[in-house]
Amino acid sequence: MFSDRPAPSATVPKAKAEDEEALRYLAWAIAIGLMVLAVAMIGAGEADRRIFAGIMGVTAASACVAAGAFLGFIFGIPRTVQQGTVTPGTSYGANTNLEQVSDWLTKILVGVTLTQLTHIPPALWEVAGYLGEGLTAVGAGTAVRALAVAIIVYFLVVGFLLGFLWTRLYLPRAMRSADQIERIVTAVSEQISDQQERNDEVNNLVMRQLALGANGPSVTVEELATAMRQASPAARRRAFYLAQTRRRRALSSGRTAEIEGCVAIFRALIAADTAGKYHRNFGELGYALKDKENPDWREAEVQLTRAIELRGTQRTHGWGYYEANRALCRIHLDTANDAPSTEPQVRERIVADLRVAAGCPDCAWIFGAPAVQQWMQRNKLTRADLVG
Repeated sequence: MFSDRPAPSATVPKAKAEDEEALRYLAWAIAIGLMVLAVAMIGAGEADRRIFAGIMGVTAASACVAAGAFLGFIFGIPRTVQQGTVTPGTSYGANTNLEQVSDWLTKILVGVTLTQLTHIPPALWEVAGYLGEGLTAVGAGTAVRALAVAIIVYFLVVGFLLGFLWTRLYLPRAMRSADQIERIVTAVSEQISDQQERNDEVNNLVMRQLALGANGPSVTVEELATAMRQASPAARRRAFYLAQTRRRRALSSGRTAEIEGCVAIFRALIAADTAGKYHRNFGELGYALKDKENPDWREAEVQLTRAIELRGTQRTHGWGYYEANRALCRIHLDTANDAPSTEPQVRERIVADLRVAAGCPDCAWIFGAPAVQQWMQRNKLTRADLVG
């Protein structure tokens, strides 16, 4: 029922700590080897020859460490572990090339002749002779060659172990990090590409709707709303400003039939705003409904009321526009067209909106509207009555 295998969280950090400790030991082994070499040079020959011999010894030791580390790196490169035919990710395991080469060399050595094996020591001895020529300050003959052999073997082995362990410890981590970064970059790139496609779709639908004018709704509100929900906030803002600009230009140029295409866009923006926090969507829809060729004063009043509720007490530029336009809608809805308002509540609501408009410097235009002037005359109101 219970496994005897220790938890990875307990064994892996411990093994890693032991490997890092082994790396420190190997670094100390290199330092000790260099110190021993320096001690050997101190008591050797004349000063000039001693310095030259020391440089030769350190250079040879460094070369052996570098060569050994390179071989260790080659043997220690991790292999990719494939888990099944389809892998969600890539993991790395320890390279077994060293074991394979050792096994291979063992089998080869069994098959070779003893006479062939005897060529290795002479070759090493010959290389030591070349190095020994630079270490003549230490001594001559067999002694200096023996020192050269020790330098080659010692530093080559230590460098090999150092390179192998370092590669085993840190290269898999670097490769996993690189793979993870690549996956993240790929995922982000795909998301950006997908988002751009959705934004382009919204832009195309909006442009089709605006180009449509009053020729009929070829793009439904549901289609626009679905695209808006999947689009980025920047794409929705662009759609808003495109529709707002079209409404204003159509109104100023008298082409009110073009405003009909803006209505569906503002309705879609409201549907996409599931949190209902953007009052300007409702405000622009109210404007479009009252400004279009066949005004819908009732729904325009409803949308402007919702915009006022969401806006709250904020007072930014043109803050009284909603009340001014709502007053205009309510005046058009007032049943007492040629007489004072018969319903006190209707009159009070209109007066309240006009009071807000009178207090807004940007809303003076509303008092020049013929419908507003006529209503104020019928109800015996002046602009001065609305101030204060």
